[in-house]
Amino acid sequence: MIQIRRLLCGLVVCFQPALAQVATPTEIRVAHALSDDSHLGRAIAAAGERIKRESGGRLVVKALGNSVAGNDTKAMQDAIAGKLEIFISATTTIVPLYKPLAIWDTPFLFATREEAHAVLDSKVGQSLLEGVSAEGLVGLSYWELGFRNLTNNVRPVTRVEDFAGIRLRTMPSEVSINTFRRLGVDPKPLPFPELRAALVNNQFDGQENPYPTIVSARLHEVQKYLTVTNHLYSPYGVMASKKWWDALSAPDRKLVRDALSEARVFQREEARKATDAALATIKSAGVKVSELEAGERWRISKRLEYVVGQIAGNVGLPLWIEVTNTLNDVRAEKRASLKQ
Repeated sequence: MIQIRRLLCGLVVCFQPALAQVATPTEIRVAHALSDDSHLGRAIAAAGERIKRESGGRLVVKALGNSVAGNDTKAMQDAIAGKLEIFISATTTIVPLYKPLAIWDTPFLFATREEAHAVLDSKVGQSLLEGVSAEGLVGLSYWELGFRNLTNNVRPVTRVEDFAGIRLRTMPSEVSINTFRRLGVDPKPLPFPELRAALVNNQFDGQENPYPTIVSARLHEVQKYLTVTNHLYSPYGVMASKKWWDALSAPDRKLVRDALSEARVFQREEARKATDAALATIKSAGVKVSELEAGERWRISKRLEYVVGQIAGNVGLPLWIEVTNTLNDVRAEKRASLKQ
């Protein structure tokens, strides 16, 4: 009997490390502003499944959607302080910390989402991700927020003159504010979680966001008009806390980086599907959808030349030249492929 007891105790001791490992997985919290069933939420879940599987259950991703961890700026500050592992937000949020990312706020920089992906995933795009490490973050990947479009409750916007006087909520970015001010808008920043209530209470006439974001936040329910402006392609930045990142083992860093970087392909495709579905939802809700009249895009771009020049100066001419050269190369390759 004593021998049996000793054997059982030995088995318990042997299995204690394994039991403890299973019982206490390391949680990786990922904060974002959209719902868990959005294209963002689905991509986080897919990356989380891979991380859990390949870590043998040691690492578990917990999504903090719907801004439950606070607005994007708070999430960024918490990540820098080591209070949050990962957050996903428009790269605009990070510009006050790392100015070169402001280049992605250039209006009408990209004509298609495909050329945006090619430039973001290029050498210059990845070097910008790496640059944030000096500011307490680790850039892991670019995901797709998408082309931003204008909604409002004043009038259909089809010409430059139609922008005049619209009280517009913008992103908390100097570039965004200056862009719309040049178009005659009355622009003011506001944290995204407060936007719907502000529209309901008539604090703002309109806002600008990609279609899936508009639907996810139910903004289309409180807006009358939408204009297909495609004035800005916004990427999401998938950012990790450097304090947390540096404490991970090298294999775990590789696993997390690979999972979140490779998930961008899935996320971008989900974003494309969500964009098509969201526009249909917006139309079915009775929102009047308009296009800019012929020639108006050119007139808008002329008004924004000063803003574009400011961006080039702020990010530095070498970076501006490298990005535009990369974009020109992408377009040249596209033209060459069409001729084949």
